[in-house]
Amino acid sequence: MKNSLILATPERSREGAELALLAGEKLIPAIFGPNALAFWEKAFRHRKCGFSYEHSWFLDIDGKPLAIAVGYDYQTQKKEGLRTFLIILKCLKWKFIKQRKELQQSGEIMAKTRPGDYYVSNLAVYPEYRGQGYGTMIMDSVENMAREAGLLRIVLDAEVVKERALQFYKRRGYEIEETLPILMTKEGDFGLYRMVKVL
Repeated sequence: MKNSLILATPERSREGAELALLAGEKLIPAIFGPNALAFWEKAFRHRKCGFSYEHSWFLDIDGKPLAIAVGYDYQTQKKEGLRTFLIILKCLKWKFIKQRKELQQSGEIMAKTRPGDYYVSNLAVYPEYRGQGYGTMIMDSVENMAREAGLLRIVLDAEVVKERALQFYKRRGYEIEETLPILMTKEGDFGLYRMVKVL
């Protein structure tokens, strides 16, 4: 069995979107609307935006994707912020108006970084492969890439109710830096922790 961490390509937008949404199967549709999968699939194919294949890494086993990590550093986030917003507008079209409140609020609460940070926006393993060490493999790779790039911290936002994910991050040395304001959506309210690991 051959393991490999590979950078995504635009052609893999469907599996990229499926896996990315597993990181927040209720949260992401609450922010982007009921067509969140179609949105992510479109946005994934665009260069230089926060949802791009350029920021997505697959863990493939024998050519089959089992997990994904999506992330970027502070400088990339600053450079691509406006384009990311424009891609959201382009991909959501008129649905943007319906989701405007949730999108604005999530932008104010989540993905806050500072120089030296690498932000992990999505980390997910297909359910049938969980508990087999694949999350550890992909997170090891992400942390090593960030360390080799000279970054100082890994930052992520984790849902308060996802106890299994919180324990996974805590075992890896992540600490809760702060409890974020409640993200209020039409689908319900979401509590989030900002978690940080110093490299």
